[in-house]
Amino acid sequence: MAGAGVEVKIFVLSNIQMRQSERGEYYVAMVYENSSRSVKLLYLPKKMENVITRNGFFLCKGVSLGDGIRLYENSRVFQCGKFPVDDEKIQAYLNPPLETVDEVLLSPVKRTVSVKGILRRSSDIIESPNSKRRELVLESTEGSSSVVCKLWGEASSVDIPPEGAILTATSMQVATWKGGITLNSSVLTVIQETEEESCFDGEIEGIEVLPDFSYMIVREKTMKIKTADLERILNGVVFQENIFVKGRCKGMTVLEIQQCNPAKKVKE
Repeated sequence: MAGAGVEVKIFVLSNIQMRQSERGEYYVAMVYENSSRSVKLLYLPKKMENVITRNGFFLCKGVSLGDGIRLYENSRVFQCGKFPVDDEKIQAYLNPPLETVDEVLLSPVKRTVSVKGILRRSSDIIESPNSKRRELVLESTEGSSSVVCKLWGEASSVDIPPEGAILTATSMQVATWKGGITLNSSVLTVIQETEEESCFDGEIEGIEVLPDFSYMIVREKTMKIKTADLERILNGVVFQENIFVKGRCKGMTVLEIQQCNPAKKVKE
């Protein structure tokens, strides 16, 4: 990293989080760096876990400065007075754009985004001597594409909603892995379940029948439905054309459904 042995002034934007490497534990935090007027990732050794605090202003000496800022065992950290910050730039970083899965797959790497999609799979926590992570597979609400979200370090231990829920993963960093786009968590990442209810109507375009909960496609959206409710609508478990339905869902899980007459709806 360029610029070793320099001093910088920082404003801390996040709580610190622990990470692991072959050399042991270390900590990271997001900070605003005064000289470049930009948001950077701060790396600090374990001995400094209680030195850096969120919303604090600090003067750091003996650091390396480049794309990120690295503190060392012999670096010195001083509390200091406030300095002017670029609130617009900070808010833009703290509140990245909310995008669909399809949009994220077209994003350039190193960009920070929030993504909304259907949780299709959540792995167990995967641990190695150098890292700890959990992988989530988010599918687009249209069912046309998916992306892997990797939750690293402390983020891997957050509560994850059940599969089939619509999630928003905030402040994820776009990266590439094995030729494809993936998303990595940051110290600002939050996983939130979308709870809003909405109505739907249209022709059933496809079904996937499973023992307890099945899936159906209406207006290109894949929704989870109790298999008993789907059997009631279809009078069985075999797909039929020209079956029109309307109902209400929470996220992408069907709460109410009934068959309807599309011709009658047009007259209304």
